[in-house]
Amino acid sequence: MPCKAGRSLRQSCSVVCPVTGSPYGGAPRRLERVHPLPSSRVRLRSWTQGQATGRAPVVLLHGGPGLPDYLGHVAAMIDDLTVVHRYDQRGVGGSPWQGHHTVERHLQDLDDLLDGWGYGRVTLVGHSYGADLAARYCLRHPDRLTGLVLLAGPFVGAWRDSDRSVRQARTTEAQRTRLTELDATQDRTDEQEEELLTLSWFPDHHDQDQALSWASQAARTRRPVNWVMNSQISLERATHSRTASTSWQPRYRPRPC
Repeated sequence: MPCKAGRSLRQSCSVVCPVTGSPYGGAPRRLERVHPLPSSRVRLRSWTQGQATGRAPVVLLHGGPGLPDYLGHVAAMIDDLTVVHRYDQRGVGGSPWQGHHTVERHLQDLDDLLDGWGYGRVTLVGHSYGADLAARYCLRHPDRLTGLVLLAGPFVGAWRDSDRSVRQARTTEAQRTRLTELDATQDRTDEQEEELLTLSWFPDHHDQDQALSWASQAARTRRPVNWVMNSQISLERATHSRTASTSWQPRYRPRPC
């Protein structure tokens, strides 16, 4: 569905149609915008690229929680197929915000953005924590989705056992000890923060020959981390997993992934 210029977010903030107007047209390009959500006093930074081809628009949801968006390279892979949106979740990157973070707030932000872009239905692509958000949004608003792609999540069943065994096999005792030390360090330096993230992330890569290099690069660019957001949502998810009857369990340790 093409964007409707002037459609409001919660009926109080107009959003200019991204790319070239309504309907979309012209060569693919990327535009960065800031979307105010007056109902919650937050401004979300987003990027739009691609052009309409008759396919449903795609919205990319990054992981964390507490990381800025890092899915630009994914958007570039598919922007010749349709219009692609991505954004910094509230409290990270270009979407500064102070307050208590909840999954519910993030789901409402996504709903507001879809309204603001004028979309009735979209395809959601979520990675890690973003896969959790995408799956939850699908359960709540199945009528608003034409498709759902989940990458590295959500985490269900007894996933922790295999995750621990993989990490044990891919890390040395010295690396695990150092990670524990860094995790307990208050007021880490930039170098310590980068080392913490690198050690946290490299076991996730299947290609262990490239894992440290890839994780180190990500640790330099996926910054700064909003650790308050990370811990608040991690605690919420942990509480939910203990009290709910579902087997859905959070992956979100005190380290973004």
